Amino acid sequence: MLRGYIFCRLHIAAYTKDYTAQVLLGYIATYIFMQTFMIPGTIFFSLLAGALFGMLKGLILVVFSATAGASSCFFLSKLFARP
Repeated sequence: MLRGYIFCRLHIAAYTKDYTAQVLLGYIATYIFMQTFMIPGTIFFSLLAGALFGMLKGLILVVFSATAGASSCFFLSKLFARP
């Protein structure tokens, strides 16, 4: 079990290192989408950011994505739910 976990972690770390821009863009888009439409599971994405990008970069990424998603949710509800 532990052997598979280590292999998976190393594989994901190598993929993130090789395709940083694609992983970053996909992560941000998915996080903002989930936050905008209030889909549960963003806490796991927050933990994933730390695992993929490191603690400081992950923290900055989560703060940016959560703020953008919450703002999108607010403006979407203001646009459609106001009347």
